Amino acid sequence: MTTETRLEADSIGTMEVPAEAYYGVQALRAKQNFPITGTKLHPVFIRNLAQIKKAAAITNNNAGLLPEDKADAIVRACDEVIAGKLAEEFIVDAIQGGAGTSANMNMNEVIANRAGEILGCPKGSYKMVHPNDHVNMAQSTNDVIPTAGKLTVLDLLAPLEKALIRLEKELAKKAEESGMCEADYLRLLISQKPNDYPEVRKLLKELINEVNRIGININQIVFNNNAGLYSKEDKTQLVAYMRKLNKKVNEAVVQIGNQ
Repeated sequence: MTTETRLEADSIGTMEVPAEAYYGVQALRAKQNFPITGTKLHPVFIRNLAQIKKAAAITNNNAGLLPEDKADAIVRACDEVIAGKLAEEFIVDAIQGGAGTSANMNMNEVIANRAGEILGCPKGSYKMVHPNDHVNMAQSTNDVIPTAGKLTVLDLLAPLEKALIRLEKELAKKAEESGMCEADYLRLLISQKPNDYPEVRKLLKELINEVNRIGININQIVFNNNAGLYSKEDKTQLVAYMRKLNKKVNEAVVQIGNQ
């Protein structure tokens, strides 16, 4: 079955985009140009980026720069994204070239197409609501992406704090069982003495080595991508390393809990 498409154009040229897609030519081109990890944008990041677009639309309307009907449609589209709708329309890789331009444009296109649809326009026309002129009005990728990132970090701090509190309690419990204060118990865990919890030390050492290797691989893959040398083998290798790291982290957590 052949998928129906629509023709969209950017500064590079024209491209066929799935007719029913809310993303546009720039998001699709970015997906093809930066297939680095196969990992999509975090849903919390998407939500926060939509909140920024909503705030910008309201502010631009209050400043007399964005007409009421366009602002209302953009706000409605943003609310849908914030509620978790249209999640499948965010197709760009989490790691991409530039300073997040692809993620910003993916959001701009999705909101523009949904807002235009609300106003009665077909997807891809951008006659009523344009990704750059209206959704991205008075904004820069260098503004919205760092802001969305910081908001996402703040949102994710809560579950991180819970995990750290749990870790602290487990360490305190183990220290008490060993007749030691927490500081001494931690020093014991990270010391280089061969007979002090060798299994845990081995796991932690392997974790550190895996993190270092993944960091080197990411740097090399990004370099290859920017140099036009990115290959499918790079992607496969990176995904394998990330899965291996996740497995080892889980093993370490279980092992430490059993000591």
